[in-house]
Amino acid sequence: MFGDGSSFRSGHNERELTMQTWEYETIILEASGFFDRAPHAQGKGTEQISKYLNEMGAHGWELVAATPVTTNSHFHMLYLKRPSTKDLGAGG
Repeated sequence: MFGDGSSFRSGHNERELTMQTWEYETIILEASGFFDRAPHAQGKGTEQISKYLNEMGAHGWELVAATPVTTNSHFHMLYLKRPSTKDLGAGG
């Protein structure tokens, strides 16, 4: 119970309290290699990254973090998530 006498389940049935589940994807990006392989790679690497992230976004993925793999690394880990479509009630 909360201080006002209400409870968490007050006014709700269990079906309304389903928790959002997520699906995750991790991608290792080699910054220098990505830029070097980009078409017409004269300062347009960020456009290629944006294009890739937009493609992932079109499939429901959202970039939630990007971190270097190690200090002074050219490699970065991208973390993406999207709502899961798996039925957890079916054991998975």
